[in-house]
Amino acid sequence: MTVATTSDEPYAVLISAAQTLLSATLTTPVRLSRAERLTDEDRRNVVLRCMVNDAPYGQPASVIIKQVVSEQYHPDDTDSWDVQRFFRDWAGAQFLTMIAPQAAHGPRFYAGDRAQGFVMLEDLGTHHSLVEPLLGTDAAYAEQALGSFARRLGQMHAATIGAADRFEQLTHAINPSQAVHVPAACLKQANDMRTQMEQLRGLLESIGVPVAAHITTELDQICASVAHPGDFLAYVHGDPCPDNIFFSMDRLLLIDFEFGHFGHALRDAVYGRMFFPTCWCANQIPMAVVERMEQQYRAELLHVCPAAHDDHVFSTELVRMCGFWLIGTLGWHLAGALQEDTTWGIATIRSRLIGRLHAFLATASAYNQLPTFCALVYALLEQLQKRWPDTAPFAVYPAFR
Repeated sequence: MTVATTSDEPYAVLISAAQTLLSATLTTPVRLSRAERLTDEDRRNVVLRCMVNDAPYGQPASVIIKQVVSEQYHPDDTDSWDVQRFFRDWAGAQFLTMIAPQAAHGPRFYAGDRAQGFVMLEDLGTHHSLVEPLLGTDAAYAEQALGSFARRLGQMHAATIGAADRFEQLTHAINPSQAVHVPAACLKQANDMRTQMEQLRGLLESIGVPVAAHITTELDQICASVAHPGDFLAYVHGDPCPDNIFFSMDRLLLIDFEFGHFGHALRDAVYGRMFFPTCWCANQIPMAVVERMEQQYRAELLHVCPAAHDDHVFSTELVRMCGFWLIGTLGWHLAGALQEDTTWGIATIRSRLIGRLHAFLATASAYNQLPTFCALVYALLEQLQKRWPDTAPFAVYPAFR
């Protein structure tokens, strides 16, 4: 951790701009001081904590400044990944503050600067996440944390169902060149998944796993749920990993919305069942715990989502979103894993693949869904286990061992 003051480069310009912006937001002059960098130099964002001097009563005593790191930042560069993730992060934080100001699904959003690529957020204090309870030794504490996580996702989705128009309006106001049209975005997500599966087809057949022609029907079903979520259309985090959670004994909030978007709510809800597919801190959660998490999640969603009341509809959509994440996992990792095994975080890539194949089969079989896709997954699992006989089983999180 490094410390900089308002007189130190390279943060002086950033802090000065943030100070001006916060003063305008609070409609009173304030001064920022004692800037402390919270991220390492090689991270993709600069995150500073600054004290707020001269703030009126009831206003924050400190704030977080989060600025995107990019070789050449320009807010109208629609092809830049850094620009895309910055505006998604901004939109998510501001939208959740706007849509449910008392619920605190994430840190309160104060202001953003389009030209300089930074936002100002509530200072939540020292970052404790889900990583600590999952990697600890207290199973009850870990399950309590996961239950809070599941309820928060359900509450966020419930709060944002029916608010797609407001999200679209916000993204246009923030940055017209990055404005979101939700139906088109959902359709693109489905088409991207279809393309990913087509690319996998050749790879699977090259290793002796034929892809039946009639599997297209079931893939179309998964794509249809992604493209047209219906009652399940909500704001989803997209990357609710253990370290993207702020967790303390009295509250749990979501942070880092760089993959946030409107889409199928159960994409977030099956994250535990599919073992946190985008996270370095990925191990197995016992199925009994997963089922209790999903019960808590569903209880929150029931308040506003009519389809969630129907057991068959809910289980069908749940299996399809597990299929979505499985296809994503295979698309990201299978080709490389066939060449060599590597370790990412606390698990190897091959063990992750084997674990998620098992997880999907267990879920789809339990609900008697997608039989043709299950046959393909089973054949792939058999082939990989023959190829990788020394791959260790995907471990259970230390807290549950």
